[in-house]
Amino acid sequence: MNMLNVAAVVIIEFARTFITLEYFNIFLAGKNQIKKIISCFIAFLATTVCFLTANNNYINTTSTIISIIIIALSYDGKIKSKVLLSILCYSIMVAVDFIVYIISADNKETWEYQILVSFISVLLFYIITVVLRLIFKKKQKTELVGQWPGPALPDPRLHCSRHRRCGCRSSAHSAEHPRCPG
Repeated sequence: MNMLNVAAVVIIEFARTFITLEYFNIFLAGKNQIKKIISCFIAFLATTVCFLTANNNYINTTSTIISIIIIALSYDGKIKSKVLLSILCYSIMVAVDFIVYIISADNKETWEYQILVSFISVLLFYIITVVLRLIFKKKQKTELVGQWPGPALPDPRLHCSRHRRCGCRSSAHSAEHPRCPG
């Protein structure tokens, strides 16, 4: 394997690790950035070394699964959700690889072909991650009370000026106004 192929493998594995990190950012929260960086570095090294040294699908598959789990463990949350999201992530990777191998009619066993197929599958994995991010994007939830278009109508729950001042929203009339904290 020449240096160009090694560089391509390193870039592809770096991109795959980064996209896996972005995938978990969609679903899990983690505030410790150093922990994420260390886990990504370990995952990157594991998958890259296994891919470059061992030309064995079983070893590459095992290293990919372990790397995904290592990245998932750097986030906060329950172990069950991390494992399920790791399984989903790996399933997406396998489905994308399967689609790419079916679409590409060549069955060449050269390094250049494997790198090209890996690049296309990483690109499709990134597109799926972007789509997932758009679907599961957390939107700001705003209260719609008082934000309706048209003339500003008084809140029917506020019966007198005393309630409007204190904001307690009591249904009592001003003579029966309860003691408000404000």
